[in-house]
Amino acid sequence: MKNLIIFVIVLSFVTSCTVPLYVDNTLPFDTQQRIETAKIKDISFEYIPFPNADLISIQLDTNEYQYSANESFRFLLEEWGNTKFGYFSENSSNKLTVKVLDYQYDTKGGIVTMSITHIVSMKVEVEINLNGQISKQTFSYNIQGSGGKSDNLSNVSESLHKLLVKFIISIDKYTDNILENRE
Repeated sequence: MKNLIIFVIVLSFVTSCTVPLYVDNTLPFDTQQRIETAKIKDISFEYIPFPNADLISIQLDTNEYQYSANESFRFLLEEWGNTKFGYFSENSSNKLTVKVLDYQYDTKGGIVTMSITHIVSMKVEVEINLNGQISKQTFSYNIQGSGGKSDNLSNVSESLHKLLVKFIISIDKYTDNILENRE
């Protein structure tokens, strides 16, 4: 019996693998359609990711699913920026900075069960410097996504995407408000 238990443990380590968890990095069509093009075209952009959000791991039975919140968010911000401003200018005195202040996550279940609940809390600061006038706003949101091996955690992936899009919508509305008051 003892040998059987050792065999099962060794077999689980040998058969485990790392699987990328794809988080969609494109804006939904309806979100993109609501982005108003800014009149200002001369603005630079800086994205400051959260150091611990580069590689997030979720254990589900013998598989380890991994995703990068920083990378997915960066792609969404770039798509939003291209829609909003046309392009970002590297040498502009006007600057938009998006900084991820915090990214916390917790996963419940997964090792023995065939499903997990992944909880994420994220905090982002947006700073806009227009002609030397600086405006800042902080946004915080969280999500809870559940999934299992049968769906390859697609519900978790969709929840993460919705969270990031929620930040994009907030950043867009805040930017519209600042630009409207400064033009």
